[in-house]
Amino acid sequence: TEPPMTRPRPLAKERKEMDRARTEARLGSALKEARAKKRRSPLLRSRQQKDDAVRRLMREHIRVMAEAGKVFHHVFRTEKLGFAIVLARYGKEGREFVQVDSVSPHCEAPVKPTDELVAIDGRIILEPTMERFTALKKSIADAKRPLKL
Repeated sequence: TEPPMTRPRPLAKERKEMDRARTEARLGSALKEARAKKRRSPLLRSRQQKDDAVRRLMREHIRVMAEAGKVFHHVFRTEKLGFAIVLARYGKEGREFVQVDSVSPHCEAPVKPTDELVAIDGRIILEPTMERFTALKKSIADAKRPLKL
C-alpha cells in the first residue's frame, strides 16, 4: 500500500512571500505606497550628494548635542588658539575625527583634551583624512581673526 498523498510544506522563501501577501491584504494600499516610495528613493549618485547628506546629518547631530549642553561655540580673536588638535579614530576601523589633543594655560576657550572639533567658521568638517587634516591645520593657522570654532 502506498502512503497517503500529503501536501508538501512550503519552503521558507514561499512562506515569507505568503506572509507578506497576507500582511499587504490586511494593511491595504498604505503599506504598498510606503514600499513603492522607498523603492523610488534615489540613490546617492555623486560625491557632492553624499557630502550634502553627511552635512545634514552632522548639523542634526550638532543640534541634538547642543540641546543636551554638549556643544559650545567660541570666537578666537588672537593669533594663538591655545590648544593642539590631532586626527583621531574610533577603534581600528571607526570614523576619523578632529580631536583636541592638548590645551595651554592661556587658552581662552573652554576646551579640554578629547573634545571633538566639528566646524570652523560654520563649515562642518567632513570625513577628515590625513591629507584633509594637514590642509585643515594650515587653514586654521592662516585664517583671519576672529575665527569661530
